[in-house]
Amino acid sequence: MSKTLFVGCSHTCGYFMSDGSHKECNSALSKLDDIHKWASNNYAEIYAQENNKEVIIYSMQGATNCKYVDWIGYCLRKYDIDEIFVQSTYWNRYKIAARFSREIDIQTEVPLGHFIMDHLPRENDQDDLVIRLSDDEESLEAAEIVRQPLLSDYQSFKGHKFNKEGEYIYETTLTDNYTKTKLWNELVTHIQHRNYVKDLLVIDNLCRFHNVPWHLFNMNINQYIPPNLDFYTPLTNCRRAPVSVQDFLEQTQGIDSKDYLIDVEHLNEDYHKLIAKHYIPFLKEIA
Repeated sequence: MSKTLFVGCSHTCGYFMSDGSHKECNSALSKLDDIHKWASNNYAEIYAQENNKEVIIYSMQGATNCKYVDWIGYCLRKYDIDEIFVQSTYWNRYKIAARFSREIDIQTEVPLGHFIMDHLPRENDQDDLVIRLSDDEESLEAAEIVRQPLLSDYQSFKGHKFNKEGEYIYETTLTDNYTKTKLWNELVTHIQHRNYVKDLLVIDNLCRFHNVPWHLFNMNINQYIPPNLDFYTPLTNCRRAPVSVQDFLEQTQGIDSKDYLIDVEHLNEDYHKLIAKHYIPFLKEIA
């Protein structure tokens, strides 16, 4: 049977932080201190149960958009997929990597799925419908880690420096810490915008090759999607959401997302039920 693929960040893997007092803590398959993951606040799992549809969820907390290309490429090779939902995430995240083995160098391909880790199914529900995938940060041969700038990297920035002729002095920037340089010389510049659109273009080509439609959406407006996705060339298989989850549910259901928060950002099971029952069907209607 063909499957639906969902990719995203913490909002797509049933993630939240709690001291254990919240009622949804017991539903989490993974717990570490106050971190709960693969809990019941997961619209993709609810969608599977509501529609009796097999789904693959490939997600991780703190994910960056550039991870999605690898995840989708891997899943399209391995599974029979008939639709894909891509939850766009925040632009201030990036990947770094390291190699531990002398056998892995710049000329060595690290295969798609190299960092993948499976998650155990639940015992008491229709878990045969759900495949949960995520990435580990390390293998025996290499590492691929997602990071984002610290608050101090924003606060300590005093502006770019220029010489007497008005030319940008980039050499001084290169002596700053890596994260600060990454932030002010890539993540908030046109480079990040172009990299984002390039990733979408690769996803679109993958989906076109496999003849699979894909839907691009965001949970809130801070997970920015630029108005022009056809920067290089038109996307052929992409169905872009005209409104975020938060705005859609506020407009159509009259709810305030703040009333459904588990922690400072993540939303509870009731909110995710609304996503599965109202927002995902709305996306599927977009031509």
